[in-house]
Amino acid sequence: LKKRRKKDLILFFIISVLSLPQAFVPTIFIVYFLSAVVICLFNSKNFKRAILILGVIISVNAFWILPYSYSAFKNSSIITSSKINIMATENNLLKARLFGNFKSISLLKGYLLYSTDIQANAKPGYMMESWQNHLSKPLVQLISWLFFGLVLLGVLETLKKKRKKFYPFLTLYIICFLMLANDIPFFSFFFSFLGRTIPLFLNIFRNPFTKFSILYVFCYSLFLGLGIETLLGIVKYHKQVRIFKYFFFFLFSFLFFLFSFFF
Repeated sequence: LKKRRKKDLILFFIISVLSLPQAFVPTIFIVYFLSAVVICLFNSKNFKRAILILGVIISVNAFWILPYSYSAFKNSSIITSSKINIMATENNLLKARLFGNFKSISLLKGYLLYSTDIQANAKPGYMMESWQNHLSKPLVQLISWLFFGLVLLGVLETLKKKRKKFYPFLTLYIICFLMLANDIPFFSFFFSFLGRTIPLFLNIFRNPFTKFSILYVFCYSLFLGLGIETLLGIVKYHKQVRIFKYFFFFLFSFLFFLFSFFF
């Protein structure tokens, strides 16, 4: 957006073509396009360039967007009355609500963690039972809360020092949080309002976690890094700053390893 180099635009076009398989799940594309729109809105100084980028995305995907959109609007009544919709929508919304609480969102937990399937012993069981056991350990939960605290520290740092380059990602982080927080008082109003006012919204996003979790984790990781950077900045002027930097480096490396390692 800023450098306005033709080779960057060509590269973006190639990447857009290579990412076409995401259209297999159109709702994933909706989240991707929403991200692009938000980032472009925060770069209004390069308005023409932003419109060009959005135009590239739409033109590359037009071959399926146009017929899909036409079919969705024309056959909306068929979609809402279909068997798969009747059987799955309410059930999936209830599953999403079960993990739409503050703890689950903060610790990056979704209902897929508790999905069941037939196991090797021909009996139903949790597909990710090992992860359930791992994430339920007090030490792992403590590390998870520490990471979330650092994410909040990164968010506060962005707002306090007006680091505008992070504003698009802060906006996306908030949007993802609101889409996932469908069981938190006050915050759940956002998801409920969209469900009441936008046709087919609940059908499209009956599984908000599968649509917004990747973007949520991306923004989470960004502000986690910013939170760690802020923490390091606190000891910037200490006499033993180098020792502190090495200490924090090994500490967080160990915490990341411990969080990921099954013990």
